[in-house]
Order: sequence, then C-alpha cells, then structure tokens
Amino acid sequence: MFKLITFLTILSVAYGSFVPPSCQAEKENLRKIGHNAINFAAKLKRAELSREQLEILFPGRVGDCGAGDGFACVAEIGGVVLECVSLGWTGAGIATCVLGVIGAGASCADCICWVIEQLGFSC
Repeated sequence: MFKLITFLTILSVAYGSFVPPSCQAEKENLRKIGHNAINFAAKLKRAELSREQLEILFPGRVGDCGAGDGFACVAEIGGVVLECVSLGWTGAGIATCVLGVIGAGASCADCICWVIEQLGFSC
C-alpha cells in the first residue's frame, strides 16, 4: 500500500507541475470535498449502523453495490478515486484508473462506481 501511495503521489506531483494555477486551485477544492466525504463515510462506519439503516438513509444501488458495502469502500478506496481525479481522469475513466490500482479481485471492485458517485463525480 505504501508503494501505491508513493507512486500516486509522484504521479500527482509530476502532473500537477504542468497544470495552470487556476486548475490547480480547482483540483485542490475537489480534493478537499472528497476528503470531507471520506471523513463522513468513516464516521458513518464508526456509528455501526446496520446495513438496513444505511440502505434507508442512502437508497439505491449502483451495480452490485449498496450503501452497506459502499461506505466501507469509501474509506478503503476513496483516496485512490481522488488521486485518479487529480491525474485528470473523468467519467468512466476514473473507474478504469481505480480498477487498475486496486485490481479486479479487490473486495471493493464492485463498489467503484458507488464510491465515485458518493464523492461527487460521475462514473
């Protein structure tokens, strides 16, 4: 995991050095919004709500993922989503980027789009 974070950080710094300042400020705002959403998801997880309670609060499924599994995955892969966005990925490309990092066999692979949408991006 440390190697992944280091790799993404290096890519982010390299990419960020070629971006105009206005775009950099916008990316930083998106990053802050995403981190707030990740913190919110972590608080919900600590509240130990049942799967049914989460589904009532956050109805709807994205693919095979509902709120019960999704919030656990926000904490697990939310940072990867934000890094992919900061690298310039949009839409379905964000999901492709995240899947490339976490792998198709990861426990949160089915929840990638759910996490992306909870963080305010489209999948």
